[in-house]
Amino acid sequence: MSLLNNVTIVLFICHVLGDFQFQSQEMSDVKIKSLYGLIKHLLIHALVLILLPILLFGWNILSELWLLVFSVWLSHCILDMIKFGVL
Repeated sequence: MSLLNNVTIVLFICHVLGDFQFQSQEMSDVKIKSLYGLIKHLLIHALVLILLPILLFGWNILSELWLLVFSVWLSHCILDMIKFGVL
């Protein structure tokens, strides 16, 4: 499998982990009601998007993919902010 396919799968796994596995129902409810909850959710996504690729591919992967990882995180931020009426 090519690196691009592997990275795509890892980014999808990061999304699932950040939105479901590492988010309780309480956190889901809080992110809808408060900016603090939304920021906490987005920080968890950032940590997962940074740490999982490092754990799977090694430290050097971020030097190659930092723009992609940042773009995925930023798009998640924008979509969540629109969805919850912050923007």
